Order: sequence, then C-alpha cells, then structure tokens
Amino acid sequence: MSQNKLTTIGLYLWRLLKFGLLFGLIILPQFALLLPSWFPKNYSPLTKIAVAWLFFSLAYVLAVFCLFKQFKPRKLAPIKGKMTNDVIVGFIAFLFIKILYGFISNIQTTQNDAALRQMFSLSTSAMLMMTLMTIFMAPLCEELLFRGLFMQYFFPNSRFLAIFFSGACFGAIHFHSGDDLTVLLLYMSFGWILAYYYKKSDNLLVPITIHFLNNLPAALVILLSNLA
Repeated sequence: MSQNKLTTIGLYLWRLLKFGLLFGLIILPQFALLLPSWFPKNYSPLTKIAVAWLFFSLAYVLAVFCLFKQFKPRKLAPIKGKMTNDVIVGFIAFLFIKILYGFISNIQTTQNDAALRQMFSLSTSAMLMMTLMTIFMAPLCEELLFRGLFMQYFFPNSRFLAIFFSGACFGAIHFHSGDDLTVLLLYMSFGWILAYYYKKSDNLLVPITIHFLNNLPAALVILLSNLA
C-alpha cells in the first residue's frame, strides 16, 4: 500500500475519531437532567438544581466552542432572498414527510419522541432545560455536526454522497430500539432535506432554521401539556 493511501486512511480515521468525540460532546449536556438524582439526599434541592444548570451551561459552551473551532470556513450568513424560500420549502417538505409517515406507519410515537416526553416530565428544571435543548441547542449543535462538519470531513467532492450519508447518520442517531424501519427512513429523510438545503444555499443557517422551525411546535406542545 502506497504512502499516500496510508496517509489518506489515517486522515479519515482521525476525522472519524473527532466526529465521534464531538458527537459525545453534544450528548454531554443531557446528563444535567440526571444530576439532581445522583446527589445524596442531604443536599438541598436548590443546590442540586444550581449544579445541574451550571453543568448544562458549561457543557453546551464547550460543545459549541469545539464545533465552531472545527467548522471552517464558517458558512454562516444572514438568511435573505432565495434562502428564505429554501427555509419555507424545506419546512413544508418536513411537514409533507410527517404526513406521509402518518399514512404508512402504525406507530403513533417514535421512541425518540417518547424519550423526549419522558425527559420533559422529570422535573420543572428538566422541563426548562429540555425546552432550551430542543428548540435552540439541538438545531444548532446537530446542524454544526451532521451538516457542517460531516460534509466538511467526508465526501467533500461528492454532493450526492455527502447528502446521502449525512442524512443516513442523522437517521441512525435518532433510531432507537423498539422503532421499526419506517422511523429510520423518517429521520433519514429529515437529514436528507437538511443536507440538501445546506448544499444548495452553502449557508448553515438555512438547515439550522428549518430544524428550529420543526422542533419549535413539538417542544411547545410538550411544554404546555406538562405545565397543564
């Protein structure tokens, strides 16, 4: 095997390792939801909540910092002109996929959605964390990782492969034990839409905004149902 091939393999293995570590970073803040239950009973509820919020904040600061550090060039620009249409059409495509999924699947709730509902119901503090996480931080961090960095690290010279595998990875991390294959296809389709509009616009704010618009109504519905 030539030196060039070994160098290329080594480069991609290093990128896979970095991708895995960054994926771990965007999951890290979720442990803040469980932190209060790990404290001894003699600690006050206020102390537990304060430590959980401190961990939650610092974990997201670290995750966003590391993601932005790796994301070069930073393709982020104000959304205007045709990009506005991309956001609208992308969001409509999400709605169409959901309606289509409702017709072809007997599953009322995916395991991912069920897990979100469970985490929302842990406590008032967890409910507020989950609201911030679902509406703001998940769209930002997941798009930085699965669109920005994935498509920068892998298949930079193939539009089709970059879109396909970006969506496939996005689908895989939202697929849980107990789901059927239609759920995998559902989330992969979401990932393909987001990847397509990132490539089309060359602006990461486009898929971030589509992702945000998709998560916002669902998060608010869960939040309001828990408050009620």
